[in-house]
Amino acid sequence: MNSKQISREERWLLEEKYAGKETDAYKADVERLRQGEPLAYVIGWTPFLEQTIFLGSRPLIPRVETEYWVERALEYIARTYRDSPITVLDIFAGSGAIGVATLAKLSNVSVDFAEIEKEHIATIKKNIIENGLSLSKARCIVSDVWSDVDGVYDVIFANPPYIGTKSKNVADSVKDFEPARALFAEKNGIALIESFVRGVDQHLSERGVFWCEHDPEQTEEVVSLIENEGFLSNVWIDQYGNQRVTVGRRSV
Repeated sequence: MNSKQISREERWLLEEKYAGKETDAYKADVERLRQGEPLAYVIGWTPFLEQTIFLGSRPLIPRVETEYWVERALEYIARTYRDSPITVLDIFAGSGAIGVATLAKLSNVSVDFAEIEKEHIATIKKNIIENGLSLSKARCIVSDVWSDVDGVYDVIFANPPYIGTKSKNVADSVKDFEPARALFAEKNGIALIESFVRGVDQHLSERGVFWCEHDPEQTEEVVSLIENEGFLSNVWIDQYGNQRVTVGRRSV
């Protein structure tokens, strides 16, 4: 294989996974890339807020839009709670990227990870350990939304599946390789957001705040759901100017 003709992704794969050596395994991985498989799955990990997020169980690949708002959220939490102990829930956790970044960036937190797919629990634990973080500050829960969550939290991060099951606006590389259960939801993508919002009250502390990622076109409906449950809401814009996440908190 002529290294001068390889793509940027192929070059990154070569350097990061194969230390610059064009082995047979590398050539097989290049073919996976050329068939449309995402680089993150081929290489086995992806960066997220300076953490290495392994994807061995093939959870949803963390998006840069999520990384953007999570970084802002962690800055807000650091300012608001300062050094007081904080309980955090990463629900719909997948790879655990959000909770892992939280453990890495904030020293005064304990984080619960709630995820419906049992096979992702080992991935979450690996991501905690491999990033030099302590499992003693984390708990992993297999849960269908709130079904097995029993805690009360100061901070809740939710990145639920929110693409409508009939949506045609999904890239082939996403549709063909990423887990449908982490992408799609009934009721035009709003079903799991609805389940999350309607159950959040009994799991949010009096000083608590929650973030819920969604499609920009769902903003009005998400805001309505949150406010109908008695919370104040605030919509955050992502780096591309889209309404990407809505923040909810108790009214004072």
